[in-house]
Order: sequence, then C-alpha cells, then structure tokens
Amino acid sequence: MGKAVIAIHGGAGAISRAQMSLQQELRYIEALSAIVETGQKMLEAGESALDVVTEAVRLLEECPLFNAGIGAVFTRDETHETGRLCDGW
Repeated sequence: MGKAVIAIHGGAGAISRAQMSLQQELRYIEALSAIVETGQKMLEAGESALDVVTEAVRLLEECPLFNAGIGAVFTRDETHETGRLCDGW
C-alpha cells in the first residue's frame, strides 16, 4: 500500500490575495501547514482516517482565521450551523 496523505482546505470565501497583506497570508499558510502536519503524523502513527479527519476539523474550528467553529459567521437566522462527519455511505 502507498503512503497515506491528508489534504485540507481553509474554505472558499471571497478574500483575494490582493486584499490581504503578506503577513496575513503567511498566517493562513502556517495554520494550514500545522494542521496538515498534525494529520500526517497521526496517519504515520497508524491512527484511523476517521480520527485524523476529526482532529483536522477540530483544529480548523479552533482557529479563528477560518469560517468554522470559533471563526464562524452567523447564518441569516443569526445561528451557527453544526458540522458533521460521516463514516461510510
């Protein structure tokens, strides 16, 4: 079997690179890199894919840079929607 890998994304918002400073862009890159590194180490240690994904989502939600968890915006109804993970079909 090949090497396990992890891929994440920080959202699909409307912030363009032209709208942020290099310092701000680097903060996003550093946060995403740290989350991927954590997930990769978990995979290499034999953790289950579900545990790795759960941890990656938790870390994204704890980071105020991203529109999830701590950094989430309110819905039109002024509430937050909950996330879900599915294991299987």
